[in-house]
Amino acid sequence: MRRIVTIGLTLVVVALIGWRMAGREEAEPASATGPAPALTAYAREVVVTTTNADGQVAWQITTPAARYYDEEDFWQLDSPEWQLTAQQGPPWTGHADHGRSWAGHSRARLEGDVVMRREGPSGVTRIDTPRIDLDIPARYAETDQPVTLTGPDYRIRGQGALAWLDEQRIVLPDNARGRYHAAPR
Repeated sequence: MRRIVTIGLTLVVVALIGWRMAGREEAEPASATGPAPALTAYAREVVVTTTNADGQVAWQITTPAARYYDEEDFWQLDSPEWQLTAQQGPPWTGHADHGRSWAGHSRARLEGDVVMRREGPSGVTRIDTPRIDLDIPARYAETDQPVTLTGPDYRIRGQGALAWLDEQRIVLPDNARGRYHAAPR
């Protein structure tokens, strides 16, 4: 019996690790701790747009300055502002102090006063954090940094977040504490 329980727990742990790592084959390029990469291009007033299979805008990012590093194949962005179109409902918009995009603009890391917001029929949902990683095609975001999640009638703080943006599902996995203000009847 003990062997069956041990095997069962092992399978659950392996499945969770596999799920967490699925689709994350594109590692972030050029570590900040390594040697500086060689600059290939510099551009000002940049607008980068990616489209889905139907030709609809999936992701658009605007930045006053961008640097491209060909050897590492990534863009470094100053003060990016973005719009991430949802499959249904209004888009997610936001800004950050800086960011980088790689893997053909399918991955992004946004850092420094990151704000993501979505204005829906019931009000604004907002995520504030120092850093967030985005998987653009999956419309998935995650961070291990402190997070404040604010909605029309709640405010929750926690450590880390997992966000399935199309599903409008946001999980704060650690130390989540908040307030909910129920509407009077």
